[in-house]
Amino acid sequence: MALSLANAISDIRSFLNEDTEVFWSDAEITLWIKEGCRDFSTKSLMIESSGDIALVANQMVYSSADESFIGDLLEPYAALYNDGSNNWKGILKAHPIMIGNESVNAPGETRYYSLHGRKIYIWPAPTAAMVAAGAYITILYAKETDDITAIADEYQHIPMMVLTVVVI
Repeated sequence: MALSLANAISDIRSFLNEDTEVFWSDAEITLWIKEGCRDFSTKSLMIESSGDIALVANQMVYSSADESFIGDLLEPYAALYNDGSNNWKGILKAHPIMIGNESVNAPGETRYYSLHGRKIYIWPAPTAAMVAAGAYITILYAKETDDITAIADEYQHIPMMVLTVVVI
């Protein structure tokens, strides 16, 4: 059964044998649940999502200031380049050290991407013509979350185990 935060708090209260706030407040239990969700999502990499990066001409680095999802991104699994006319092409995941090893790093069709320091690097940088055509990149990734509803139903009990360790 899918858990909401309220259901999770109720389940924890049942485990604690405390139906109402006496010793542990709902706020404290909520913090524990959120901590458990963050631990689960960062260690398991099982909370998956996707996000689009709107390309900017001659820009190689994209951060959460450009696209908010980048702030929660833990591990990119794949990146797909769309040239603006629904022609999709996978681009290669590489280490940013390759940028300096390329003999020519002029703007052109994007071939590589990387995550480094909570920023997405793409290269070669897109041209103005690509941006005008509506080109963008879709990133498939594992993300960090403190939201229990973002976790698949069959795994929602795992973050709540943090509480049993804390209270026992």
